[in-house]
Amino acid sequence: MTKRFFAALFLTAVLSMSAAATSVSPAVASEKPILQYSVCKSCGAEAVQQEETRYGKWNYAGEVACVHEGGGDSYKDEKQVRLVLYPAVCQKCGVSETEVKVEEQFIHIGNPKKIQYVL
Repeated sequence: MTKRFFAALFLTAVLSMSAAATSVSPAVASEKPILQYSVCKSCGAEAVQQEETRYGKWNYAGEVACVHEGGGDSYKDEKQVRLVLYPAVCQKCGVSETEVKVEEQFIHIGNPKKIQYVL
């Protein structure tokens, strides 16, 4: 009885953490999803459905030479990174063809309103 309870509690905690770690962009969430299918690399059927893009949280990745002012030691940027997931699943065989990319942003330390994104 207690093993089942703790297993259910653990599963709930894991599922809630992964849902909290990613989010759907507000612009994407407000639009109706358009079903797009592509060819599955595993079974060859045109049944791979693209799902909503998911964005992870921004994480601090150190300070780097400024990308806004052309580099140099006197100017610094704070580098942040996050994962961007492009989920895709074959509706015929169930194989996932999800792509994962790392998105970077550079925030100018002298002026935090200056942000440059790199994907």
